[in-house]
Amino acid sequence: QAICRDLLADAMVRLEALGFDIVMTVHDEIVVECPEGSAAGVLRVMEDVMRMAPAWAAGFPIAVEGFLTSRYGKEAF
Repeated sequence: QAICRDLLADAMVRLEALGFDIVMTVHDEIVVECPEGSAAGVLRVMEDVMRMAPAWAAGFPIAVEGFLTSRYGKEAF
């Protein structure tokens, strides 16, 4: 769990550096707000960034599955 938390934190730093507006995290999720018209592209970029393992975790299996929703929930509405 600690390694996964560190991977999440690393992804958050990289996403913020790209200008993403992170509004919260929940367990293994990063929640951002963005204009509805750009949401699909934002999701693709987020998934790509979150799949990138830092050098210290090279080879660590990372799976990412995001979803779009107009209100936060544990799954897409």
